[in-house]
Amino acid sequence: MEKHAKNPKGIVSVPENEAKVKWLVERLLDVPATDVVTYEDLRKAAGCDVRFRYRYLLEKARRRLKREHQILFVAVINQGLKRCDDLGVVEQGDRRLTLVRRQARRGAEEVACVQSFEGLSPEDRHRLLAQMSYFMVVNNALKPARVRQIEGRMANRIKELPWKEMLDGLKDTIELSTDKVKKAQ
Repeated sequence: MEKHAKNPKGIVSVPENEAKVKWLVERLLDVPATDVVTYEDLRKAAGCDVRFRYRYLLEKARRRLKREHQILFVAVINQGLKRCDDLGVVEQGDRRLTLVRRQARRGAEEVACVQSFEGLSPEDRHRLLAQMSYFMVVNNALKPARVRQIEGRMANRIKELPWKEMLDGLKDTIELSTDKVKKAQ
């Protein structure tokens, strides 16, 4: 199979796969908030094993639901997917912040493995120092005490901020960026 510059793995969008993703999206749209849909139900909807072999189809359906419908599903180990209500979305945000902080810490540990800083070219030294700085900024910004501090400040200002307009603006920004991605494909 010939590889394309924008698709280096050579993965082709097969109409049959698109149909399965559509069926999964339709099935997941019917799930009420906080309910769990089992992997078995999803297997029946797609007609294939979306838990293991064809997991990418399920992930594509989840991304489409987030992007087009602002619906979030999280995995429930060995059961299926749970549709998040608004509180579930906030809790998932907390988990994501923890993961980002952990990744930043690991990134800092990795770039600290340079054996000979002096052996690097000046450009590579600058790049290494910039990488370390990025990782450290993210790690420090997401420390639990710092996150609580920011949350406390937001609690004091919650009545002042036009939340609906801010969220609508964010959704518009997300839609604009996904439109750019679609045009690029």
